Amino acid sequence: MISGKPLGYGIDFGTSNSAVSIAYADRVEILPIGPTRSSRTLPSFVYLHRSGQRLAGSEGVKTFLTSGHEKTDCWRCPLAPYGWDTDCRQYRKGGGCNDARLLSGVKHELAKIGFAGTNSWAVDFSVATLVSVVLKRLKTEADEATGHVTTRLVLGHPVVFAGADRAHLQESEAEAFKRLREAANAAGFEEVEFMAEPVAAVIGEEHHAGVELAVDFGGGTFDVAVMDSRTETPRISGTAGVAVGGELLDGVLFETVVGPALGLDRLPYWLFNDLRTASSVRLVMADPGIPSIIARIGGDAGALVHALLYEGHAYDFYSAI
Repeated sequence: MISGKPLGYGIDFGTSNSAVSIAYADRVEILPIGPTRSSRTLPSFVYLHRSGQRLAGSEGVKTFLTSGHEKTDCWRCPLAPYGWDTDCRQYRKGGGCNDARLLSGVKHELAKIGFAGTNSWAVDFSVATLVSVVLKRLKTEADEATGHVTTRLVLGHPVVFAGADRAHLQESEAEAFKRLREAANAAGFEEVEFMAEPVAAVIGEEHHAGVELAVDFGGGTFDVAVMDSRTETPRISGTAGVAVGGELLDGVLFETVVGPALGLDRLPYWLFNDLRTASSVRLVMADPGIPSIIARIGGDAGALVHALLYEGHAYDFYSAI
């Protein structure tokens, strides 16, 4: 347990990874995450199961990439007790759906006005609800580490939200902030303030007499902030951002180096393309028709894809990339 009562938490909710820091009167500490406290970041994946289980981070990823192909046929589903009377939007006569979902890149959806959320097993999951799964996990870890329940939060945000409608930018950004606040409230925070991510990065640094640039290259966005310290009072003189991030490079590495080296470029193009990143491969795992397609492909490439998707190796594979 960390000594001292915290003033509040700071959270960087990222496209690929998230982190939480604890602010005290005299210092700020970034909290190591997980059972072994071996990392200061939490993968921003959200795991949902029809049983009501909600997980964030690598635990959710590992669980899904081991059992994400498991499904329930509609005729056996408790949501359709009479074989037809159900509120489930995925119900199809003779159909079925997966018991779990793994969502990533939720941050991309924050500013999309036309995207309200997703629905599975007759349950609506708003964008704010999905984000709150990650924020709640971080808050729980911090509360347990400090021994205090803290309800004050400074939440980071990109300079330019990925997915924002450029023709209605002000409206898109307002929706993103609204969803972030709702997510923080749902996670247990009562006082919520926002700060641009590159600004949050640079204000804690030692000031130098000149102009400095803070660069935040994340999983989904690239942001910068300029701090001008040529006068007595340093000030942030400009910020900028673009929706380009590290996951794009993950896909390029798979497509140009890793995939060809393993002979996966001999697969049908659409399947090869869907194997590019951990975000895209989750959609492949959720497709009930993929196993039969892989069986028809056969050979080393088919065996490798089957092992990747259904034998629990996907998490380590994409982590290595």
